[in-house]
Amino acid sequence: MTGAARKPHLLHLFGDFDAGPVQRRAVAVMNHCGPAATHAIISAAPAALAARSLIARGVKVHNPFGFPPLSGPMGVRHWQVLARAMRGFDLILTYDHAALDAALAHALFGPMHRLAPLIHHIADSAPAAAPWWRRVWGPRLALARASAVIVASPQAERLALDHWAQPRARVQLIGDTDVAGYAQCYASALGLDEFPPASH
Repeated sequence: MTGAARKPHLLHLFGDFDAGPVQRRAVAVMNHCGPAATHAIISAAPAALAARSLIARGVKVHNPFGFPPLSGPMGVRHWQVLARAMRGFDLILTYDHAALDAALAHALFGPMHRLAPLIHHIADSAPAAAPWWRRVWGPRLALARASAVIVASPQAERLALDHWAQPRARVQLIGDTDVAGYAQCYASALGLDEFPPASH
């Protein structure tokens, strides 16, 4: 993160931002961090924003206008557009299979665009109807440059390690209610000792 005095700007990429377990956990972490960060929330389903009502007052949140679709035709142009849209943030947080195209864009073009570190969260696997390569090889490629892969259950941990071939050191098992554990993982990616800072 550039500028030690500046509050970090986190980009959250969801398939939807309805009030499901994944979104409620993300909101709990946002609320835990309070005003110490600014959060940009992208929902692949633009009308699905019910979880926003759970965000505490004082937490700075916005929905960037004009962000490209998270899914689209496979190809360099789609991934380049996504990579360019992710510029200017201090940490990129992707959630489940719906955001893997953004993670793939980060893996392919992150260095070119000097993108922030990326942390991927796994609570489910790819849809069973998805082609085998998208369920297995797609995630392996997409997470090649991830700083961390956070899993919320032993089942998701096995998926990351056994099927997606993630290095043991990259995979972190953090329970849904351990908001401090999530915040500490984010702190490490941001190059901070703790997040939020004790003085926030």
